[in-house]
Amino acid sequence: MKKLLLFIFCFISYTSYSQERNNPTFYLNNEKIDVENIFISPMSIDSLFVGKKTKAGEIYLITNKQIKYFNLDSVLYKHTNLTSEQNEILFIIDGKVIKDKSKVLIDKTFFLNVKTEFLDEVNYLEENFKDLIIVDISLKAKQEITIRGDIKTIDGVLNR
Repeated sequence: MKKLLLFIFCFISYTSYSQERNNPTFYLNNEKIDVENIFISPMSIDSLFVGKKTKAGEIYLITNKQIKYFNLDSVLYKHTNLTSEQNEILFIIDGKVIKDKSKVLIDKTFFLNVKTEFLDEVNYLEENFKDLIIVDISLKAKQEITIRGDIKTIDGVLNR
C-alpha cells in the first residue's frame, strides 16, 4: 500500500511540475509568422536570435533582403498542367500534409521537385476518391559552390 501511495504521489508531482510544451513564437524581420505554413530556405536567413521574454520564447529570423514567395497555386501552374479550381488536390510538402493551402508560402530560393500522383487507376479506392490528385513537393535549398574565388549557385540537380 505504501508503494502504491508513493507511486501515485510521484506521478502527481511529476505531471504537475513537469515542463509544458509551448512552441516559441517566430518572427521574420520583426513580423510574426506562422512557421507551420511558411517555408523559408536556410540560405535566405542571415542571422537568428532567440528571445526569452515570454514563457514559450521567441525566435527572430533576420534577412538583409526581402524574401519573395510562391503560393501553392503558382507552384501548381509553373510545375504541372493542373489548376486547383478544376481538381481535388492534396498537397504534401516535405512529407507534411497541408491542411489550408491559402496560408502556405514557399521561399522562391528553394529548388522545387514537384511530383503528381493520379489515383484514378488505383482499384482498391472507392470511386469518390479516384478524382483525388496528390501533389508532392520536395524543397531543397539552392547550394552555392566556390570555384576559383567566384560563388556560383547550383540550380539544377543537387549532389548529395
